[in-house]
Amino acid sequence: MSTPASDPPPLHPLLSKTYTLHTLTPLHSFPPLTKSALLPHTRSLAAQLRGDVMRGTSSTILHDTGEAASTTATTTTTTGKLKTVSLLPLAATPPLSQFSGVGLTVEYENITYSALLVRCDAASITTARRKERPGFTYLPLLLTRMPKPVLAVLARYLATTFDATVTPLWLDERVLREAVATWVEARKTRKREVRMVFTGLEGEGVRSMSVVIAARDVRRFGRRGWWKCVEGYLREVCGVEVAEGGGWRLQKVVCGGFVMQGGELAGKWKGFEMRGGEEEEVVRRVLGGLVGRAEDVTLLHEYGRRRYSLFHLNVGVCKARQPRDSDLSTEPSPHRPITATTLIWTHDTMSSLKRIHGYDPDAYKKQKFTNNTDNLIIYG
Repeated sequence: MSTPASDPPPLHPLLSKTYTLHTLTPLHSFPPLTKSALLPHTRSLAAQLRGDVMRGTSSTILHDTGEAASTTATTTTTTGKLKTVSLLPLAATPPLSQFSGVGLTVEYENITYSALLVRCDAASITTARRKERPGFTYLPLLLTRMPKPVLAVLARYLATTFDATVTPLWLDERVLREAVATWVEARKTRKREVRMVFTGLEGEGVRSMSVVIAARDVRRFGRRGWWKCVEGYLREVCGVEVAEGGGWRLQKVVCGGFVMQGGELAGKWKGFEMRGGEEEEVVRRVLGGLVGRAEDVTLLHEYGRRRYSLFHLNVGVCKARQPRDSDLSTEPSPHRPITATTLIWTHDTMSSLKRIHGYDPDAYKKQKFTNNTDNLIIYG
């Protein structure tokens, strides 16, 4: 007598769906990651969604220019009435059991939206920070599948309830390059083709270019050095320069394990079902890298914007500004030259910022400013 086949286990929520990436600063007085503790916030968030979205109002926390407010009425018409809102802890299921956090599901009559607040429980910046700052919960990576009006309500709720700030997470070309190189350089992941989308610089000519590397060439390029082979092949065969700093910028990568997209807006992520072994390890490393990047950005936001305030000081002038992603660059930005009088300084995150910029603030503490061209950027 045959036994019925058991249903396959559900995929981890970080897989099989395309998410837009954001950073989330530490949440103050966030409840424990249990269903019962999250229930009151589920009700409060549902009340705000019913009230705000149905009345056609929206938040400006995400720096919207009015688009969210103008599209709210249309969104409500197409989605139908709000049915349920659930806020539940993420189950620690393989193969991504080290990623924990909270999952949000917003179900309307005609469509369902979702969001994930995620941290990586492996050793990271937040491991030490959680011990140093009791009362704060670190879920630095926010992944969303929802339109701007719903996201604006969620961001406002997180800001007013937990003093947390949501900002888009931009993925630069270097992040995408490292991700695809990590994938192809693992031996067992070279059995599938890799597609990369490049965008040209502004001006006349071709604006975008899609490059597909067949599986047999992926194996060959992976053994010899992925980017060295790809750049050399396109240079010799197509006359196209795709090296960093050239005329083309990598904007999207598609491989057997994931899809990642950068560009000028918030990054995007989609993970595929994994087949075990090295594939799982590579996807964990790439996803952990996204969490780590979000941690670095929120670290600057936490100390440069919310806790200490960030000031851009000129001689005789003091004006506030918010930290930019360019502050995380390991090299001087061509749009913001770094001089000897530029300094990144915090009180108790010195090692992290020295790792990002390589500056020693002690050497500049007594720096005197004698003209209006000298600048000092201070976190603290």
